[in-house]
Parts: sequence; C-alpha cells; structure tokens
Amino acid sequence: MELLEPALQEDALNASDWVTLAEIHRFLEPFHDATLANEGSASSSISDVLPTMDYLLHHIEAARARTTVPHLATMMETAWAKLADYYELTEDSPVYSAATVLNPSLKWAYMEQTWKEKPDWVERAKSRVAQLWRETYKSTTSGPAVRQGCAHEPNARRPNGYKMWMKEQKATIFNMDDDEYEVYCREPVMMISDPLKWWLEPAQRRRFPNLSLMAVDILSIAPMSAETERLFSKAKASVTDQRGSMGIETVNLLECLRSWDNSALIIPSDCGYIGPETVNNGLDSPELESDDDV
Repeated sequence: MELLEPALQEDALNASDWVTLAEIHRFLEPFHDATLANEGSASSSISDVLPTMDYLLHHIEAARARTTVPHLATMMETAWAKLADYYELTEDSPVYSAATVLNPSLKWAYMEQTWKEKPDWVERAKSRVAQLWRETYKSTTSGPAVRQGCAHEPNARRPNGYKMWMKEQKATIFNMDDDEYEVYCREPVMMISDPLKWWLEPAQRRRFPNLSLMAVDILSIAPMSAETERLFSKAKASVTDQRGSMGIETVNLLECLRSWDNSALIIPSDCGYIGPETVNNGLDSPELESDDDV
C-alpha cells in the first residue's frame, strides 16, 4: 500500500520486519510470565528469585540457539550477560540461597541439579547458609517452641517440682538430636505450594522452633517490590482529611494488618477479633437479659 506521505515510506514495515517482531514477542513472553508470577502472587517469595533467573537464563540460551536474525542474536547475548551479572550479585547475601533451601519443594536438591556443572557454587552456598543458621538462629538452650496458653491459674501455686524436672528432661532429649537445620536438609523434598504457610503451621513451629523463625524471616521477603509499592500507595485511603494527625506508627500498623489480611496469613477469629456481625447477633440473642429484666 502506497503511503500518502512520501517521507514515511521508509518507515513502513515489510514482511521481514514482521517476522522479526513476532520473534521478539515470543522472546519476551517468558519475561512477562515471570513478572506476573512474582509481582503479586500471595505464595511468591524470595525463594522464587534464583529459580526465576535460572528459567530466564535457560530461555535466553535456547532462543539464542534458535534465532536466525543476527542482530537479535547479539541482543540476546547482551541480555544473557546482564542477567548473569545480576545472578552473581545474589552471592553478596546468603539469603537467596537460604530462601531456596528453606522451600520444602526445592531444598539443596534444586541447586545440586541446576548447578551440577559448578559444584564449587553449591559448596560455597552451603557454607554460607550454614553460617547464617549457626550465627543468627541456632539456639544452644531452647527446646521446642510450644505456644503457651494465655490463661493463668486463679491462685498462684508452688511450681510442681516433678513437672519442672520432666520438662527439663524433655528439652534435654530434644537437644540430644541433630540440629534442626541438618534434620530438615536430610529429609526429602515435598510438593508444597506455599512455603511460608507450611513453616507457619504448628507442626513445623514445634518441630523446628528455631529454623522456623529463620524460614519465616526470610520467606516473608517479597521477590519484587511491586506488591510493597502497591500497598504503600493504598495508604492514602487510610490517611483521610479527618485523620491528618494520625501517627506514622499507627499508619504502619494499619497497612501491615491490611497486607496480612489480604495474604490470609492471619485469621482474625484466631486473634480474638469479634466482627460487627458477631456483636449484633449477640445483642439480638434472646439469651441476653436486658436491664428491664434484672
């Protein structure tokens, strides 16, 4: 089709250009998929960072081998080099490797398979994660972290010597076992859809009292800042004209509660929260006596 403006004729796309654009579209699709999977998923965490980079690096290598367009091949090589630079930056902190290991679906088996041609990487990562565990989270005195009840006995009583002795024996028996991190690493991988929720389960909190703290601290980190920025922008709904004097700590608490509620990490009823519906239903209950009936 002849263009009306002669000056624009050189900018018209020909068949070769459309082929190139189609290949670029196919090349960028995995980047789009990876972004969507990490930017706002409730189950995504920093444990997805290394697998995502591995996925994209393998994709770039495969696309580079397939392409027949020379300038696209050069661009793909540049993209691979840039992503590899970011991959190496993850070695600045042991958190990325620790997050991968603390994902029950990955553990060390993932890195041993992915980095099988670079065993020195695996050994270096294992050393750094073990150091993080020993120096920051491993306890030398605590036994299982059993949640204590909130209710206290009405009358203060003398502690039962036998029960206290048995409690000490149980803690000693627990501490005679291998440390939590080694026990966890020896166990096989499990198909877990949400690693953070798995670590928050009472069974894991009791069995791995210290390692579960490490896992919750690390797996609570988002893989991207998109969700954090989204939550920050919603804070304007809390700070209205009538709430101009609200303190920053109060706003911080409100937004944390909003985030926790959206992610279903907490259940209001488990925290003693009574909703308006419950209150209204209670007031309407015939079992409650009014002041006139007293």
